[in-house]
Amino acid sequence: MTWYDVLKMPPIRNPQADRWKSGKNDDLTMPEYEKLFREVADPIIVEANERDSQYAMVPLHKLEMGQDRALEVAKELYADMGYKHIWILKPDLILNLR
Repeated sequence: MTWYDVLKMPPIRNPQADRWKSGKNDDLTMPEYEKLFREVADPIIVEANERDSQYAMVPLHKLEMGQDRALEVAKELYADMGYKHIWILKPDLILNLR
């Protein structure tokens, strides 16, 4: 096999890549994520604040996102709002309100 033969090979693709995409909202743009979190997560956060709860628990199935992507987007959207501790405890995205 020569170098020329290697160059003609098709690109290597991970056959399990689709398996890791766990939600239909995993590949949205940032403005779409802002709208999604405004519609789904913000009412849950407001309700938790009204109940004087320490945590807001947003179900991942309502966001229709995978754990890793939901955590990444939540940290990007909420970290500068004072929610310093954001984590995943399956099946919820949890924001520390204190």
